[in-house]
Amino acid sequence: MENRKVLLVDGSAERRQKVLSLLTADPLVEYTCVELSSGQGAAQWLRTGSADCMLISSELPDESAFEVLGRSKDGSGRVVLPCVMLLPTADESLAQQVAAAGADEFLQETGLTGEALRLAIAGAISHRKTAGQLDERRHELARLRGELTAQLDELRSTKEEAERASVAKDDFLAMLSHELRTPLTPVLSIVSSTLSEGNLSADQRETFQMVQRNIELEARLIDDLLDLTQIVSGRLAVERRPVDIHACIQSALDICQQGFIDRQIAVRTEFGATRPLVTGDSPRLHQVLWNLLKNAAKFTAPGGSVEIVTANEDSAVIVEIRDTGIGIAEERLESIFGPFTGGKPQAPGTGLGLGLAITRAIVLAHDGEIRAFSSGKDRGASFRVRLPGTAEEPATATPADEPNQIIEPPKPTA
Repeated sequence: MENRKVLLVDGSAERRQKVLSLLTADPLVEYTCVELSSGQGAAQWLRTGSADCMLISSELPDESAFEVLGRSKDGSGRVVLPCVMLLPTADESLAQQVAAAGADEFLQETGLTGEALRLAIAGAISHRKTAGQLDERRHELARLRGELTAQLDELRSTKEEAERASVAKDDFLAMLSHELRTPLTPVLSIVSSTLSEGNLSADQRETFQMVQRNIELEARLIDDLLDLTQIVSGRLAVERRPVDIHACIQSALDICQQGFIDRQIAVRTEFGATRPLVTGDSPRLHQVLWNLLKNAAKFTAPGGSVEIVTANEDSAVIVEIRDTGIGIAEERLESIFGPFTGGKPQAPGTGLGLGLAITRAIVLAHDGEIRAFSSGKDRGASFRVRLPGTAEEPATATPADEPNQIIEPPKPTA
């Protein structure tokens, strides 16, 4: 059987006796009652005593029950014990006063029954227990909120520090790239001038050609690094002018043609776009096409082929470069556009793996898109570039579109 200790505060001995008789009739709970007849006695007892619940009559001989409750509140503003107030009447206005005073339940003394009294006591105890649990949850939430705020402040501070460090790094790399690039220009000029002379021996010419190749490679690596720092820092400059994409393709092919011939790779163009003008930065678009053609040559085996196809799709211009090379695994089709990754492993002396990352950034800066396609290993790859078209004519004349053509590799000698 459950035991409950009740503090009974009532100036009327008759009413106290009635309450005691109702409580002792409960077959499930055994009640122990502490009887007090005055408000001051209750206030004094509450300072040192303990109980499970307090029953207090609104009619006390020395002070009102509201005063007793007001002087028996804890630091949270609640009466120290779960409290049921006994009222002569139970109108709505009086009920509101009872709740404001801190009582958990109230009952009308007239017609009071044992069941109503026991339910009120159980309800007051349950209410107080729930309120205590809610207070604990609120305190815990406040503590967690404080910890979260502190962590967010720390993360914000760390993020700001990382951003400052990143900006400093980008500025340093940009400065370093420029400083490394500057002394290469006169050296490359001297080497090129020397190679143009006709009095070099075969060994000397081969040596100077090797020096030239390495300087050009070094310059390209530095240029790629500088482009990447501009992309990361959001400082990639793109001028907007009408550009003939066919002229860009032809120019890039002229630069890469010897590489295709050396590797015995056939190149076919099919300029199907009847509206080849786009709005963009001509040197940057040349860079995109050169990167894609260079990759096609690098990863296509001798005897293979590369196809450059253009078309119009709604108002856009499509350029697709297809090769019969080593292909790209399906899981790599998205990651190849990340810096320092590339579509295939980088051989020593071939670059930093920045070409496709730079290419994608330039295409995005032109409000375009680039996608890679491949059926898998040794089944070739295709890069599809989509750029917004324009009807505006270029300010200066561009080379006329070359007819569809095939660059055939030289036939091997017997």
